[in-house]
Amino acid sequence: MLLLKSTLGRMLDKAVHDGHMSGFDVGCLEGRSLEVSHLLFADDTLIFCDADLDQVLFLRMILIWFEAVSGLKINLGKSELVPIGMVHNLDLLLNVLGCKQGTLSMKYLGLPLGAKCKDKSIWNPILEKIERRLAGWKRLYLSKGGRVTLIKSTLSNLPTYFLSLFPIPASVANRIEKLQRDFLWGGIGDEPKSHLVKWATVCTPIASGGLGLRKVRLFNEALLGKWLWRFRMERAALWRQVIAVKYGCEWGSWCTRPTNGPYGVGLWKNISRGWPTFSRHILYEIGEKFWQDRWCGETSLAVTYPELFRFCRDQEVSVAEVMKFDNGILFWDVSFFRGVHARELEALASFMDTIYGVSVRGLGEDKMCWKSVREKGFTVRDYYNLLVGPNDYCFPWKSIWKQKIPSRVAFFVWTVALGKCLTIDNLRRRKVWILDWCYMCKCNGESVDHLFLHCPVAMDMWAMVFGLFGVSWVMPQYVVGLLACWQGSFGRHRNGYASNLENKRIDLFDGGTEGYGEDNVLLASIKAFILSLRISLDVMYGYMSAAMTNQQLVDSGNQMMDETDQAIERSKKTLSMLEQRLQQHSRLRCTEQMSRVVNELDSIHFSIKKASQLVKELGRQVATDKCIMALLFLIVVRVIAIIIVKLVNPNNKDIKDIPGLAPPAMTRKLLWSAS
Repeated sequence: MLLLKSTLGRMLDKAVHDGHMSGFDVGCLEGRSLEVSHLLFADDTLIFCDADLDQVLFLRMILIWFEAVSGLKINLGKSELVPIGMVHNLDLLLNVLGCKQGTLSMKYLGLPLGAKCKDKSIWNPILEKIERRLAGWKRLYLSKGGRVTLIKSTLSNLPTYFLSLFPIPASVANRIEKLQRDFLWGGIGDEPKSHLVKWATVCTPIASGGLGLRKVRLFNEALLGKWLWRFRMERAALWRQVIAVKYGCEWGSWCTRPTNGPYGVGLWKNISRGWPTFSRHILYEIGEKFWQDRWCGETSLAVTYPELFRFCRDQEVSVAEVMKFDNGILFWDVSFFRGVHARELEALASFMDTIYGVSVRGLGEDKMCWKSVREKGFTVRDYYNLLVGPNDYCFPWKSIWKQKIPSRVAFFVWTVALGKCLTIDNLRRRKVWILDWCYMCKCNGESVDHLFLHCPVAMDMWAMVFGLFGVSWVMPQYVVGLLACWQGSFGRHRNGYASNLENKRIDLFDGGTEGYGEDNVLLASIKAFILSLRISLDVMYGYMSAAMTNQQLVDSGNQMMDETDQAIERSKKTLSMLEQRLQQHSRLRCTEQMSRVVNELDSIHFSIKKASQLVKELGRQVATDKCIMALLFLIVVRVIAIIIVKLVNPNNKDIKDIPGLAPPAMTRKLLWSAS
């Protein structure tokens, strides 16, 4: 298909060169006329010609020849003839081509062609597409973490294609951000929406305490800035040549002249307005020495102005180092180590006229570099971050977003770290007048830091957790401080946050060796697990000594056995992971500890098995005793029943005498006879 498109383009170029067709004349570029006759991209083709019958007939012949050569059929029923201005013979031209009439604006490559770039109506398809997506998502039960993912992956990317070319109106940008806001904080359907964090904070980078969502207008400016970068880099591109002819170039063809006239391409006018901001983030590499190379005349500045060259501060300075820009305005930062004398004023004035009166051209090719990443060059992401601006606030984002936890949990921890979850103090700020009373302790007012850190109930839970790890911890005042202490490795942070685990030895096992850092965390977790096993054994033996039924004892023993097997498997996996890390860091001293842990786990496993067998044997004995007692009870009941019946009705001959209770042989009577 690409070769066939190239063939059609060559045929159109030949027709223009021979004078059979004419495109539109843009102007003169470097002494030659720039004329555009056609634009080809994939299966979309634009052909420009005059509203002349001969040119349209020749175009029809070219299309017929192309069909004969390529074997392809051009569907003129889907093609359109779009008149520009007043065309008197339009019906005749339509009959010649056999196509339908089109009007501006129209769509070309998915973008509106011929529409006003500031018209809000061109953004209606984008808004409708966003609302259609949201209509389906609102019926689903989505967590806040899932909503953030959908906004980043889908909603933020839907308008990107339009944002890369058109300047977005403020009202449209606000509408898009409102849709994103309502979706982030909304519930199912039309439930009331409580926006816990302001949108400006949400749109800040993650490292600064936000969610990393993009501000639409700044993202639009960053995307349009890419055209300013490409204007310098793509000198041979057709679009660049058209813009250069239309407006002209300055500063060594790095940018166009100001586009403040009433006429012209309104699209490029809006793009070029970002040049003052864009120019502050670029560097110019000319590759020439300011004083010693010939870049502004037939001779170097050192030869032309030797009296100034003698007392200049840096004789080896390059042109790029002294050339500065302030809000897009060029100035030369030339420094001397002493003041200028009266006899040197004339030379200084001529020197200034020379450097400000010439176009900057070096012997080599001029280069434009991106300040922040000179090797990589311009990127939209880097320019967007520069537009957002630096933020010195150090937020412990790794403790939240770099952990292996569900996104909804990370989102909740983020709101807690910012102090924005709906505790009573935050509800009162939102004009919800309720009693400021902690729900758990009933002693203090309820705030985020009190509820999660300083409440007596929360303190007991933290003490239990730290006690399992053998850690002594002083609780910080704020939740964000607690997360900062745990950022990165447990208790280690590059910015200086420290805890009592940093460079502190922890006695992991009685009589064992000691370790440092992250190894202590894993080994301490194993210690806590062994401790929990011991507690489970004590509880199990306590159950055995208590008054329990046989079935409860058996079920408890079996359940404990299964849970212990699963826990031992998990601990063995943890030990294998620990062994790999110790091998990577060449910490062979922990091998003895690991074997001791395995031996202790095996001994505990054996003890639990013996205990389970004991429970089963005890259950069997209890069952046997109960059966015997039940049989004896039935016998006694039977004897008592017979005695009672005999006493009530002594003449009843249907009941035999009870053995051992019968009267003497001489006086007893038969209780039952065969007759």
